[in-house]
Amino acid sequence: MKKLLFASVVLVLTLMAIPAFAQSAKEAIMALKKLQAKCQPGMAYKDFSSVLGEAKVPVNLFKESEEASRNEKLTESIIKTLRHFERANMYWNMKLSAYGWKDGVTDKNEEERI
Repeated sequence: MKKLLFASVVLVLTLMAIPAFAQSAKEAIMALKKLQAKCQPGMAYKDFSSVLGEAKVPVNLFKESEEASRNEKLTESIIKTLRHFERANMYWNMKLSAYGWKDGVTDKNEEERI
């Protein structure tokens, strides 16, 4: 009886893991699509950084999954897409820094407040 119970538990856990791997890619792609959709109407830099951070979680989980190792082209595409958004974030930050912006205020305004 104990062997049957143990075998049943192992079987159930195995079957539960299979859809989880399939969900991983879908969740990563959905996170990137949400990021893209939020960018379309326009967004503030501060908002973009936080939305980008939210999108990284499912992408990183996918990269660490077995599904990622089985689907190299899909994995490469997802990683490449995320890198484009990360690069946009980096260039946006550089552009704002060049104009003296830091956390939504200019350095000059910050000095006046002190």
